[in-house]
Amino acid sequence: MMDRSISALRTLRRGQDDEIFWYRDDLHQPYPISPMGATTLQKHVAWGFQVGADHTKLPPSNGAHIKIHMGRIYVGFALIHDPAVIGERAQSFGAFVRECGDHWTEYYAKYIDEVKSGLAAMNGVDGTRLSTADLLAHLRRSEAINRRNWEIHFTLMYPADALYMQFEEFCKGYGVAEKDFVSLLKGFDSMPARTDEELWKLAGLARKLGLARLFTETPRRPCCLCSGARPVAADWLTQFREVLRVHGNRITAATST
Repeated sequence: MMDRSISALRTLRRGQDDEIFWYRDDLHQPYPISPMGATTLQKHVAWGFQVGADHTKLPPSNGAHIKIHMGRIYVGFALIHDPAVIGERAQSFGAFVRECGDHWTEYYAKYIDEVKSGLAAMNGVDGTRLSTADLLAHLRRSEAINRRNWEIHFTLMYPADALYMQFEEFCKGYGVAEKDFVSLLKGFDSMPARTDEELWKLAGLARKLGLARLFTETPRRPCCLCSGARPVAADWLTQFREVLRVHGNRITAATST
């Protein structure tokens, strides 16, 4: 049964929530989010925070709560104050991080394969052909996959952050500033890096085909290329659709609708 305490729409509980330090999460949600966006996304973020903290035994916190106020997302961490509990969790977390560091490739791949499998299952369903009942079932399944993905996100994030901080401490011990050692990490062939590369390629192709002015002088919509008056754009559109197929489900900010 869903723990309503992690719902982004749950009202503030006087006497309990007053003790939590709430901060506005403009890093991940720089734009206002709708109540529907909050219920379909943020409730899973809060759940993932807590499941990840429990699985990894994160020492200082049991995760975080998420709230929406005037369209903005606020985060408040569920801090642990008992030194004995923190110490016990720190030992477990330290052993867990060492294990992850020794076997990161296998640890990471196991979870990412699960994410890919879930996304493939969602993408393999044509929602336009479903009955109302089947569409509801598909929506519920998608919600379950979304929730599981957030569990995986934080289960990967906590040890990754710890390993990063260990690397940071090591580099600073040799006088290497963060701005310099971060450059060592940028070469990792991650999905965000590949997405950026594909966007650069699309921009370069647009210039090569003489479409740059069309983009700069047309408000937003590249569908103007489909009018037939721009046959030179056929190659660009083909590559654009392929980029959308692979990278088009990524987001950069809040779910605003």
